[in-house]
Amino acid sequence: LSVKYNLAKKFCATLNTSALYQAKNSACAAYAAQLLGVETQYIKRGLETTTLGARWEQISTNPKIIIDCAHNPSAFLEIEPMLKKEFSRGKRVLVFAAMKDKDYLQELKLLSNYFDEAAFCTLPFKRSQPAKILEKEARQNGFSKTSSFDSARSAFSHAKKICGKNGKILAVGS
Repeated sequence: LSVKYNLAKKFCATLNTSALYQAKNSACAAYAAQLLGVETQYIKRGLETTTLGARWEQISTNPKIIIDCAHNPSAFLEIEPMLKKEFSRGKRVLVFAAMKDKDYLQELKLLSNYFDEAAFCTLPFKRSQPAKILEKEARQNGFSKTSSFDSARSAFSHAKKICGKNGKILAVGS
């Protein structure tokens, strides 16, 4: 992702990400660094060498698996442009988990437009919303094909089996 920074001192940098929202995040960081007096060459080097894991990160190609640590409705709105680009066709499966105290219903409503099927999983935390509850709520919010699993590993295995080598999987949660 190539970004042109029109700050006090203009420069261009190539980020190590395909996450469009990282352009905004990096611009804020670059601006703050300039205000603190950091030289442009160091800002550019920092932007170009930083890697942020789980930020629209592709971890597999066959099938294509993307993970993103979006964890609130605002973050899900930020990934929507990538959903439109990457998950508009082909077999698409969502792997999803959430904590009980998070506002995941808005996220499920947004995600339902992009996936053929969803695999919900219970994470090994007390705060984790059980997959069966997530599945029920997803069905009430636009998902027609769903399944629930006791672990993320089981949900991923199922998702891979469903989409085959040419499909796409997105793993997110809240």
